Amino acid sequence: LNASAFFYDYKDLQVGKVVNLSAVIENAAEASIYGAEIELKTLITDNFSVDAGLSLLKTEYDEFFTEDPGLPAGTGEVNLAGNSLPRSPEYQGFVSALYSIPLNGGATIDLWGNFQFTDEQFFTQFNRSNVAQGSYQLLNAKISYTSDDGRWRVTLFGDNLTEEDYFTNALESGVPTPGVDPVLPQYFVGAPRTYGLQVTFNTN
Repeated sequence: LNASAFFYDYKDLQVGKVVNLSAVIENAAEASIYGAEIELKTLITDNFSVDAGLSLLKTEYDEFFTEDPGLPAGTGEVNLAGNSLPRSPEYQGFVSALYSIPLNGGATIDLWGNFQFTDEQFFTQFNRSNVAQGSYQLLNAKISYTSDDGRWRVTLFGDNLTEEDYFTNALESGVPTPGVDPVLPQYFVGAPRTYGLQVTFNTN
């Protein structure tokens, strides 16, 4: 069992944004970040193990005045104090299980499953609901055959088995679209349900 806690107090934090398709870096924010991480590794039997992890995170701008490219020109600076930092879900974690089946002759078959969960998060400092990702879960699994001498391994895997739709990041163009959106988001889409076959040969 491993555990840790942390606290960061940032001064003059560099924060990026996009204004009229151009990247701009500002160096004037103050922010606080604190949280904890817990990781558990267990060997339940000689052939069955379970791993789990959980992270808790709280982020906040303590002081940050900046112009919002999504507001009409001339609006001036807005105060983002209290907003969350981008890509900072309050909690995320996983549970993994591995079961090994020994075969006659020394070969093994490994069965592995993994469940991941991630809380909602914003992708920019402005904390817009349309440039964000709600909480989501991912389920992954694989089965592997390893030869008795350990030189060959064949693995069949499946990722995102429930075919969860989610975004890993999003950017704002910095160009308002009147009547449609303050700024046009550009999303990075997470991988869909994916299957694959891996063959590994060890020459040693």
